[in-house]
Order: sequence, then C-alpha cells, then structure tokens
Amino acid sequence: MGLKELIFGKQIKQAHAAQYRNSTQGWLPVLDVQNGVIVTKDGRYIKILEIMPVNFYLKSARLCRQ
Repeated sequence: MGLKELIFGKQIKQAHAAQYRNSTQGWLPVLDVQNGVIVTKDGRYIKILEIMPVNFYLKSARLCRQ
C-alpha cells in the first residue's frame, strides 16, 4: 500500500505520457532523473547547478579581498 492509497483511501491510477497526445513528456528527451542528475534518451548525463550571485558592493572591503 502506497502513501497515496493511505491518504486518499483507494487505488490511484498512474497516468502515462502515452495517454496524452502531444504531451511534454513525449518530446522532452529525458529518460529519468536520478539523484539530481538528468539521464537523456541518448544516454547522456546532465547536472543542473544553481549558482547564487554575490553582491560585492554590500560586503566589507576585507571580505572582497579574500
């Protein structure tokens, strides 16, 4: 019994990408996502990084020199 069955109290049907005509999953070249790494249909691995900007004008002069 899964979490959704415990919450909703009935069997939940899983929707598949093939059920929807021209769905995003149909043309998006993503096979799977594992531990934050995207696996494409042609076998490549892609990692997405988020880089936060640093405003050096708001930092002290000592921290800017480091």
